Amino acid sequence: MRPHAFKLCVPHVRSSTCSRVLMLPLPRDGMASCLKVLTFAVSVIYVNAECLSTFVPASARLNVSIEGVSMPIGLPTVNWDSARINREIMVIVFREILGYNAESTRTISGSDKAVLAVAGCQDIDAGSMEDRKCSLPGVPFEDHVTMEVWGATADSTVTLLSSCCAAIAPKQAGVLSYRGVENEFVFPHSYTPAMDDSLSLTYYKTWNASWLSDPSPYFSLLSDFDAAEILSCDSNSALSSEGLINDFVMATGWQDKL
Repeated sequence: MRPHAFKLCVPHVRSSTCSRVLMLPLPRDGMASCLKVLTFAVSVIYVNAECLSTFVPASARLNVSIEGVSMPIGLPTVNWDSARINREIMVIVFREILGYNAESTRTISGSDKAVLAVAGCQDIDAGSMEDRKCSLPGVPFEDHVTMEVWGATADSTVTLLSSCCAAIAPKQAGVLSYRGVENEFVFPHSYTPAMDDSLSLTYYKTWNASWLSDPSPYFSLLSDFDAAEILSCDSNSALSSEGLINDFVMATGWQDKL
């Protein structure tokens, strides 16, 4: 487990408005109530009602120009709850404080793909940079700012973009005010059947012997896996890093397992 700072990424000088996003203080009066609403209901649908007591009216808000096309600032998000909340907060900031039209665009499955999206890549699922078709001349793209991408994955993708095509590599606009830790998690094919049985396997909510005496029905057996496909830690340079090992020992106390 390795700590990572969450980040907000914007495209490289594609729109001068985005670079200012984390440089303005937020008013405390209206934003506090907005945060309560956003944290209470994760799946927020932002309606046209203003959130802050003092705001830029919708009629006065501006678009940005991407490849000569006028459009709202587009905010895609990765698919976890805290990122969705941060995206909705930034939509409010862009609209009501900065005075720009802003829209939530799409949900993306990982930090690397979110970075590719704000780099203007047409196919973020493709395996090669050539097939991803990033920032084609004259081709506008609707994803401009993404929130809470994970450091290790996002950094490697930005490094890749910087080495092949520095002009389109997204820039980090700021680091959010809390840190997270990468950890193991339960896949949907396990936690969904458990949820149907009124058990939550995510975030250790019902990992209690009095409620869940035998979790094995929701998971594959060790014998289901091909041992030849299981890699050892020293086969992956990231897993063998001293920092990652130290974090693992600090969190688990399993010095004897190394």
